[in-house]
Amino acid sequence: RGGCGGGIVLLNHIGKIVTAAAPAQASSQASPILVSLLSACNCIGRMAAGACSDALSRRRVPRPHLLAAATCLMGAAHAALLGAASPPLLYLGAAAGGAAYGAVWSLLPSIVGDIFPARHFATVYSLFSLAASSSSLLLSTLLATKVYAAHAHVTTPGAAAECHGSLCYRATHLAILGACAAGTAGALALGVRNRAIYRGKLLDRAAV
Repeated sequence: RGGCGGGIVLLNHIGKIVTAAAPAQASSQASPILVSLLSACNCIGRMAAGACSDALSRRRVPRPHLLAAATCLMGAAHAALLGAASPPLLYLGAAAGGAAYGAVWSLLPSIVGDIFPARHFATVYSLFSLAASSSSLLLSTLLATKVYAAHAHVTTPGAAAECHGSLCYRATHLAILGACAAGTAGALALGVRNRAIYRGKLLDRAAV
């Protein structure tokens, strides 16, 4: 859930994350750039992960290990955002988070196809939609929104409450870091458990 949920939090809250971390003038200038950067890196992550996983699988590197790397990158993105107090760290976090989120969704179909029989592909892959929706509900809709609201206050009469400072998303980033650590460990364990598949005939045929 960490790699997927962390990306959904970024997609849904990037504007408020910028407003919370940067001064008003800087945030207004940075928000459009960060949205574009996040989208562009999402696309780059999808393409790069697919190409890299194909190349490394021919060397019998389990694809789940690349999923672990992508999840770890998502954790690094939220670690950067956790300490972000200026646009450069925001750019770094958005770029890393976008690339990691794209990589996760590029790797999942390949991993399912490698490990499970083709007749079960649709059933198994559809379960990841459940993981995505549950992580969106827990991390983005519930946790991030409530943490932000708990520290928000009205600065101008009649205006919506806003939050400024590191506390606005600190608990959210920390929760995602924990989820990414668990997800990285799980992906590594999946790769170790199924390493025989990546050393066997399946990838020998793919390398031909």
